[in-house]
Amino acid sequence: MEKSCKFIGATKNTSIFITGSNSDFLSSNLATHIAGRYVSFKITPFTFSEVCELLNINDKSLIEDTFRDYNKWGGMPQRFMKNDDISKKLI
Repeated sequence: MEKSCKFIGATKNTSIFITGSNSDFLSSNLATHIAGRYVSFKITPFTFSEVCELLNINDKSLIEDTFRDYNKWGGMPQRFMKNDDISKKLI
């Protein structure tokens, strides 16, 4: 994977995102190959209480609906900018 990332990054006008459980391992190894050309940042999902605060949810019936939505689609921040299921699924 490291070689293919290095090749694509060197030959194409593209951005490469490595995510998931292997991203910590890969980022340290890739850093030696792409010196100075990477940025590492961590994105964490909202907690359910943060979602309720973001959406200004106080009503008990809305809390239950919001929890079902949170349980189905998760708490990644960008997905709250989407209204349709297809866009949410892509996020």
